Amino acid sequence: MICTARLSLICVAVLIVLSGCASYKSSPLHRLATTPVKVIEKNKDKVLFAHRVYNKADCERYLGRDVLAAGYQPVQLTITNQTQRNLLFSLNNVSLPCVNQEVVKSLVHTSTTSRAVGYGIPGLILAPLIVPAIVDSIWSSEANKQLDVDYDAKSSEEQTIRSGETLNGVIFVPLCEFCQTFSITLLDLKNSKKLELRASPENVA
Repeated sequence: MICTARLSLICVAVLIVLSGCASYKSSPLHRLATTPVKVIEKNKDKVLFAHRVYNKADCERYLGRDVLAAGYQPVQLTITNQTQRNLLFSLNNVSLPCVNQEVVKSLVHTSTTSRAVGYGIPGLILAPLIVPAIVDSIWSSEANKQLDVDYDAKSSEEQTIRSGETLNGVIFVPLCEFCQTFSITLLDLKNSKKLELRASPENVA
């Protein structure tokens, strides 16, 4: 009877541990509703621009983690090039200090070491808990891999926005240095002319 009760207790503990295993889930980025920024050509071609400053709910929905708690402000950008030119976007031409997504990824990764230790110590007392500890470590590693792929796909890095194409991605700014008003300078690759996009609380999506 005692053995049966103990086995039942162990099974319940294993199920509880497994239910708390790490995972990564996020939603695809939707294009923001854009507005014309400036007439570039005589034929009325335009660049369309919109931005969204993420709150905690946005972070968890689109980035699967509370990036704000890690000290960074995500900002989604949607830039549509309706000109006949190719325009260069670069983090170096954003008036805010942006960081590469690798920095943010390292901060929001699930810690496989701390979780393994947390589960492993009880496993020294109840041997069956070693199994879910191993499983959780594997799941945590897989969640981190999924996060890496997703952040790489959603982050805006230096890239050419060709005629008719849209940049739709996220930049990361240190929270302590974020300002609601900022600018983005696009470079016309043909004639090196600059186009400045201005973001402010009034035109946030």
